[in-house]
Amino acid sequence: SCFEQRHHGQMSRMMSKRIEHWEITGVAGLRTQRLKAIPRDLVDVGDHLRVVDAADNFISVLPDLGTFIRLQKLILSNNRISVIGPDVGQLPELRVLLLGNNRIESISTLIGKLEKLEVLDLSHNKLKSLPQGLGKILTLTNLNVSNNQLHELPVRVGNCRDLAYLDATNNKLQAIPEEFCKCNLQTLLLDHNSISFLPSRLLKTCTNLQKLTVHNNPIQASDIEAMSGYIEFEKRRVGKYDKLIQGGGMLQKEGFEEGVDREVAGPS
Repeated sequence: SCFEQRHHGQMSRMMSKRIEHWEITGVAGLRTQRLKAIPRDLVDVGDHLRVVDAADNFISVLPDLGTFIRLQKLILSNNRISVIGPDVGQLPELRVLLLGNNRIESISTLIGKLEKLEVLDLSHNKLKSLPQGLGKILTLTNLNVSNNQLHELPVRVGNCRDLAYLDATNNKLQAIPEEFCKCNLQTLLLDHNSISFLPSRLLKTCTNLQKLTVHNNPIQASDIEAMSGYIEFEKRRVGKYDKLIQGGGMLQKEGFEEGVDREVAGPS
């Protein structure tokens, strides 16, 4: 009918405008579109895109990512993705990858080919292990693996010397690899695990560490206070909160056991 032809024509023009917008701006905003897959049209213009935000959809499978050669930020939080396959390694310019609140059970070790990645969010998934390939991402500064089913963290992540923020809360961790002492950790969140001890050199060698939380673990505050480097760590921690208080960031100062800095957010 004439109505159907006009409607089809309008839809085609709208789609053409959207594709043109993606190409010009380099940004594709597809949040909350009830998508079950990444649109084919988006893949076709992938080489123009710097940012793709497809959070809050029903996407279960990633497309071929080979065309997204300039992509710097990929946001796929709150979807239904269960597997991150080898294709993830085809994003040479990617700096931010947000995959929180999915159903991810496995990740290809080829994620280690993301040589410029700085921020990786894998929180609220179903991961029981992480690939050793993460240790090849030497640019990684922020890693969130909270709320999974991890029993251990890859030893090779210790190679990520610039890693400053690590959130591993709500897992099944029993220990933190000694190799993590080589990282430039500033924030280490380990609440709700099964950790009974920390690497002996952690406080001594991580001289920028200011925030450490270990609530609901077998380890005791007294165990941490007995560690080499604790006095220096405590000075940094208290100094950080003194600055927060002076700046109005906190109403009161509490002790180590209270985890005073739970309000201080990590990277978004």
